[in-house]
Amino acid sequence: MIIWCILPLDFIPEIIENIQCTEIYLSLDKSPLNGAMLMSNPLAWAKYKWKHMVSELNDEFYRYVGELLENEQIMQLDNFTHHHSFTRLGHSLDVAYVSFVIARFLKWDARSTARAGLLHDMFFYDWRDKSYEREGHHVSSHPLVAIENAKRITILSKLEENIILRHMWLVTLIPPRYKEGYIVTFVDKACALHEGIVALFSRRTKPRAITSVNW
Repeated sequence: MIIWCILPLDFIPEIIENIQCTEIYLSLDKSPLNGAMLMSNPLAWAKYKWKHMVSELNDEFYRYVGELLENEQIMQLDNFTHHHSFTRLGHSLDVAYVSFVIARFLKWDARSTARAGLLHDMFFYDWRDKSYEREGHHVSSHPLVAIENAKRITILSKLEENIILRHMWLVTLIPPRYKEGYIVTFVDKACALHEGIVALFSRRTKPRAITSVNW
């Protein structure tokens, strides 16, 4: 999972905000002339295939989490600094998208993985403020808070609930019950590490707000 730490994961909101319909790329397949031009230029062909793949991934990702992203409570996560110069919404989008891509590649439950990744940190307080802590430390208590808040806006499957509940494994003792839970668990930590590295080398002092998510 270390490879994700050196990738610019904070580009994901831009991909989401600038999602393109697959029709643009699919139309090229129907044109022999364009197809021949692409085949004669390996770089252009690779770029075309990459854009086509990203567009398809974005479309599928939105089918799974679009309704959640239209919820005002989810968007309120953008008002909270999570890790350094990243908002909680930005962090959650990164975790959800990368986890979704991995689950899709492995042919596991990509929908539940994406949804749980987006909802895994759905709490509305500054975790650095100890006065907000309920029973136990924030590390172990915030997954329960996230589940409670998520259930107010959507119906969680047993898989999604367990992914959220156990995403702090390695810091907490009980591991995830389902294989998809390990994806979110490790991607969450990789994204947190990435966000810390960005904070060390970036001049950004305030979180970049995601004012809207346009599809």
